[in-house]
Amino acid sequence: TFLATLFLPLEYSIFIGVVLHLGHYVRSSSDHVQVVALDYNKDQHSYREIPAPKGINRPITLLSVTGNLFYAGIPLLKQQLPIIDNSQPAVVIFRMRNVWYLGTTGIRLMSNYARELQNNGGKLILCGVNSHIIEQLRIYDDAEVIRDLEIYPSEDTIFDSLHRAWLASEEWLATQTD
Repeated sequence: TFLATLFLPLEYSIFIGVVLHLGHYVRSSSDHVQVVALDYNKDQHSYREIPAPKGINRPITLLSVTGNLFYAGIPLLKQQLPIIDNSQPAVVIFRMRNVWYLGTTGIRLMSNYARELQNNGGKLILCGVNSHIIEQLRIYDDAEVIRDLEIYPSEDTIFDSLHRAWLASEEWLATQTD
Protein backbone atom coordinates (compact mmCIF):
# COMPACT_ATOMS: atom_id res chain seq x y z
CA THR A 1 0.00 0.00 0.00
CA PHE A 2 2.85 2.35 0.87
CA LEU A 3 4.50 1.87 -2.52
CA ALA A 4 1.18 2.41 -4.28
CA THR A 5 0.78 5.81 -2.56
CA LEU A 6 4.14 6.90 -3.99
CA PHE A 7 3.17 6.17 -7.59
CA LEU A 8 -0.64 6.17 -7.80
CA PRO A 9 -3.45 8.52 -6.73
CA LEU A 10 -4.51 8.08 -3.11
CA GLU A 11 -7.94 6.53 -3.88
CA TYR A 12 -6.27 3.79 -6.00
CA SER A 13 -3.75 3.14 -3.25
CA ILE A 14 -6.51 2.74 -0.67
CA PHE A 15 -8.37 0.36 -2.98
CA ILE A 16 -5.20 -1.72 -3.51
CA GLY A 17 -4.65 -1.84 0.26
CA VAL A 18 -8.20 -3.05 0.89
CA VAL A 19 -7.92 -5.77 -1.79
CA LEU A 20 -4.54 -6.94 -0.45
CA HIS A 21 -5.89 -7.04 3.11
CA LEU A 22 -8.97 -9.00 2.03
CA GLY A 23 -6.81 -11.50 0.14
CA HIS A 24 -4.56 -11.92 3.17
CA TYR A 25 -7.56 -12.46 5.46
CA VAL A 26 -9.11 -15.11 3.18
CA ARG A 27 -5.78 -16.93 2.85
CA SER A 28 -4.98 -16.89 6.55
CA SER A 29 -8.52 -17.95 7.55
CA SER A 30 -8.38 -20.95 5.25
CA ASP A 31 -5.18 -22.16 6.94
CA HIS A 32 -6.90 -22.43 10.33
CA VAL A 33 -9.28 -25.29 9.51
CA GLN A 34 -8.52 -28.33 11.65
CA VAL A 35 -10.11 -31.70 12.31
CA VAL A 36 -9.09 -33.87 15.26
CA ALA A 37 -10.71 -36.98 16.65
CA LEU A 38 -11.92 -37.10 20.24
CA ASP A 39 -11.26 -40.35 22.07
CA TYR A 40 -13.77 -40.92 24.89
CA ASN A 41 -12.52 -42.51 28.10
CA LYS A 42 -15.60 -43.94 29.82
CA ASP A 43 -13.75 -44.64 33.09
CA GLN A 44 -12.65 -41.03 33.52
CA HIS A 45 -15.59 -39.43 31.66
CA SER A 46 -13.17 -37.36 29.60
CA TYR A 47 -12.12 -36.79 26.00
CA ARG A 48 -8.62 -36.81 24.56
CA GLU A 49 -7.67 -35.20 21.24
CA ILE A 50 -5.98 -37.56 18.80
CA PRO A 51 -5.22 -37.23 15.09
CA ALA A 52 -8.27 -37.80 12.88
CA PRO A 53 -8.29 -41.35 11.47
CA LYS A 54 -7.74 -41.94 7.75
CA GLY A 55 -10.89 -44.08 7.61
CA ILE A 56 -13.89 -44.79 9.78
CA ASN A 57 -12.88 -47.75 11.92
CA ARG A 58 -15.26 -47.45 14.88
CA PRO A 59 -19.03 -47.58 15.24
CA ILE A 60 -18.96 -43.97 16.52
CA THR A 61 -16.32 -41.49 15.39
CA LEU A 62 -16.11 -38.13 17.17
CA LEU A 63 -14.50 -35.35 15.15
CA SER A 64 -13.87 -31.86 16.48
CA VAL A 65 -13.94 -29.36 13.63
CA THR A 66 -12.35 -25.92 14.08
CA GLY A 67 -12.19 -22.85 11.86
CA ASN A 68 -14.12 -20.87 9.28
CA LEU A 69 -15.70 -23.31 6.84
CA PHE A 70 -15.96 -21.26 3.67
CA TYR A 71 -14.74 -21.94 0.14
CA ALA A 72 -11.04 -21.26 0.81
CA GLY A 73 -10.82 -23.69 3.77
CA ILE A 74 -12.88 -26.55 2.34
CA PRO A 75 -10.04 -28.32 0.46
CA LEU A 76 -8.06 -28.52 3.72
CA LEU A 77 -11.14 -29.76 5.60
CA LYS A 78 -11.83 -32.39 2.95
CA GLN A 79 -8.26 -33.72 3.23
CA GLN A 80 -8.63 -34.16 6.99
CA LEU A 81 -11.98 -36.00 7.02
CA PRO A 82 -11.92 -39.80 7.33
CA ILE A 83 -12.67 -41.77 4.19
CA ILE A 84 -16.02 -43.55 4.27
CA ASP A 85 -15.57 -47.20 3.33
CA ASN A 86 -17.65 -49.07 5.87
CA SER A 87 -19.70 -52.15 5.29
CA GLN A 88 -21.28 -51.80 8.74
CA PRO A 89 -23.37 -48.91 10.11
CA ALA A 90 -21.29 -46.12 11.60
CA VAL A 91 -22.02 -42.71 13.05
CA VAL A 92 -19.76 -39.70 12.59
CA ILE A 93 -20.28 -36.82 15.02
CA PHE A 94 -18.97 -33.41 14.02
CA ARG A 95 -18.39 -31.29 17.12
CA MET A 96 -18.63 -27.76 15.74
CA ARG A 97 -18.27 -25.66 18.86
CA ASN A 98 -15.28 -23.83 17.37
CA VAL A 99 -16.76 -23.20 13.93
CA TRP A 100 -17.57 -19.52 13.57
CA TYR A 101 -18.67 -19.40 9.94
CA LEU A 102 -20.18 -21.99 7.63
CA GLY A 103 -20.44 -20.97 4.00
CA THR A 104 -22.38 -22.63 1.20
CA THR A 105 -19.33 -24.65 0.14
CA GLY A 106 -18.95 -25.97 3.69
CA ILE A 107 -22.63 -26.87 3.87
CA ARG A 108 -22.34 -28.65 0.52
CA LEU A 109 -19.33 -30.64 1.78
CA MET A 110 -21.27 -31.69 4.90
CA SER A 111 -24.30 -32.56 2.81
CA ASN A 112 -22.19 -34.75 0.51
CA TYR A 113 -20.43 -36.38 3.49
CA ALA A 114 -23.81 -37.10 5.14
CA ARG A 115 -25.15 -38.55 1.88
CA GLU A 116 -22.06 -40.77 1.48
CA LEU A 117 -22.48 -42.00 5.07
CA GLN A 118 -26.17 -42.72 4.44
CA ASN A 119 -25.29 -44.65 1.27
CA ASN A 120 -22.97 -46.81 3.39
CA GLY A 121 -25.58 -47.38 6.11
CA GLY A 122 -24.22 -44.66 8.38
CA LYS A 123 -25.25 -41.31 9.77
CA LEU A 124 -23.81 -37.83 10.37
CA ILE A 125 -24.67 -35.91 13.55
CA LEU A 126 -23.71 -32.31 14.30
CA CYS A 127 -23.25 -31.08 17.86
CA GLY A 128 -22.06 -27.93 19.56
CA VAL A 129 -23.56 -25.89 16.74
CA ASN A 130 -24.16 -22.21 17.42
CA SER A 131 -27.43 -20.51 16.50
CA HIS A 132 -25.94 -18.59 13.55
CA ILE A 133 -24.78 -21.81 11.87
CA ILE A 134 -28.10 -23.54 12.58
CA GLU A 135 -29.80 -20.68 10.73
CA GLN A 136 -27.39 -21.06 7.80
CA LEU A 137 -28.18 -24.77 7.63
CA ARG A 138 -31.93 -24.14 7.68
CA ILE A 139 -31.88 -21.82 4.67
CA TYR A 140 -29.60 -24.02 2.55
CA ASP A 141 -31.06 -25.32 -0.74
CA ASP A 142 -30.19 -29.02 -0.30
CA ALA A 143 -32.76 -29.22 2.47
CA GLU A 144 -33.44 -32.95 2.04
CA VAL A 145 -30.08 -34.09 3.42
CA ILE A 146 -29.68 -31.20 5.84
CA ARG A 147 -33.21 -31.74 7.19
CA ASP A 148 -32.31 -35.35 8.03
CA LEU A 149 -29.29 -34.35 10.10
CA GLU A 150 -29.55 -34.54 13.85
CA ILE A 151 -28.29 -31.23 15.20
CA TYR A 152 -27.52 -30.62 18.85
CA PRO A 153 -27.07 -26.90 19.57
CA SER A 154 -24.20 -25.71 21.72
CA GLU A 155 -24.93 -25.54 25.43
CA ASP A 156 -23.48 -23.54 28.28
CA THR A 157 -22.11 -26.76 29.76
CA ILE A 158 -19.11 -27.92 27.76
CA PHE A 159 -19.55 -31.33 26.09
CA ASP A 160 -23.26 -31.48 27.02
CA SER A 161 -24.40 -31.47 23.38
CA LEU A 162 -21.63 -33.96 22.52
CA HIS A 163 -22.81 -36.28 25.28
CA ARG A 164 -26.40 -36.10 23.99
CA ALA A 165 -25.17 -36.78 20.44
CA TRP A 166 -23.17 -39.78 21.70
CA LEU A 167 -26.22 -41.24 23.45
CA ALA A 168 -28.34 -40.71 20.32
CA SER A 169 -25.64 -42.46 18.27
CA GLU A 170 -25.66 -45.47 20.58
CA GLU A 171 -29.46 -45.66 20.40
CA TRP A 172 -29.43 -45.40 16.59
CA LEU A 173 -26.73 -48.07 16.26
CA ALA A 174 -28.76 -50.39 18.54
CA THR A 175 -31.70 -50.10 16.12
CA GLN A 176 -29.46 -50.88 13.13
CA THR A 177 -28.18 -54.19 14.52
CA ASP A 178 -31.58 -55.58 15.49
